[in-house]
Amino acid sequence: MKAALFPAATAATLALVCSALACAQSQDSPGLKDTIKDDAKAVGAAVKNGAHEVADKSREAGHAIAESAKSASGTLRDDSKKAGHAVADGAHTVADKSKQTGHAVADSSKAVGAKVAGASKKAGSDVAGGAKDVGQSVKAGAEKTKSAVTSTPSDPAPKN
Repeated sequence: MKAALFPAATAATLALVCSALACAQSQDSPGLKDTIKDDAKAVGAAVKNGAHEVADKSREAGHAIAESAKSASGTLRDDSKKAGHAVADGAHTVADKSKQTGHAVADSSKAVGAKVAGASKKAGSDVAGGAKDVGQSVKAGAEKTKSAVTSTPSDPAPKN
């Protein structure tokens, strides 16, 4: 767009220079001054129109680029939003699965704990019963020993 303005400006400058040279060579002709003046106006108007065209084209291109960038930005935002929601949904799924697994482990641990507690209680009772039996056996043996040592014989012992 600027490239179109440059040749127009160059042509206008060349036309003015040529007109000025022609004016300098023949200052006698009054119509020549008017012609140069008119030519200069025409060149100035052409440059002005060219500049307006460049500005209009530049504005159109800028608006097209802005619209394209806006569209791309919206698409990027939407895609980013979708990706973020997918990650969040995945995290919720992992959290839910983890919670379910934790509850399953807790439930099975509770059942195993109850079995261990029952078996431990029974083993403790068996150990206590065995200890009681041993204690009674020791007591009976001690009483037999005591009675054997302290008993008085019914027949006196032979005298030697």
